[in-house]
Amino acid sequence: MVDQSKRPLIPSCSLCARFDSLRGVCGMNGENKEVFDTESAARCQEEGRFIRYINAIPNSYNFYSLDEQIPIFQPDLSRIPRDAKGLPLVVKTNRGLERAVPAYEGLTLRVDPVFGEVPTVFTYQGQREMIHRLGVHLAKQVAEREGVPLDVLPEEESSEGCPEYINDFMEEERIRETVRNRSRERWDW
Repeated sequence: MVDQSKRPLIPSCSLCARFDSLRGVCGMNGENKEVFDTESAARCQEEGRFIRYINAIPNSYNFYSLDEQIPIFQPDLSRIPRDAKGLPLVVKTNRGLERAVPAYEGLTLRVDPVFGEVPTVFTYQGQREMIHRLGVHLAKQVAEREGVPLDVLPEEESSEGCPEYINDFMEEERIRETVRNRSRERWDW
């Protein structure tokens, strides 16, 4: 593995605070952008418009150009806060990997041992994405099931979600219910 600290950081939209990762839109000019867009981010940096979003963890495309062979890459998690078991508190979002920010003050974050990250419902970033995808009503159901309050921002109060994400969610819920019912039937004798 190559030492990332010896390579210059290549900016990308995913690392810019002005990038709306939920909608894939630049907050400066309203253009659609991809999280890994390094050309636009480099121009923005040259023109003084790039603002580093501190929670985003740089990815391989932030250290290697498209014409370079990328060695086995592990993001640098050495400065990320850790849970009680010493695991880095990270969450996967539309931006990529981020430092997990608790959904509300006083919430102690834990890394799920199976998935190696903090479940999104417990993070500020994850709740934003959940509300955007599922709408306030379904996001509240998920949060209640997990035993965590949903923090709805004023601009999110009327969010109805995105149909494609809602359809996927409803299918997952049907599968979850089917598994629960079959499990009960197996033990009902």
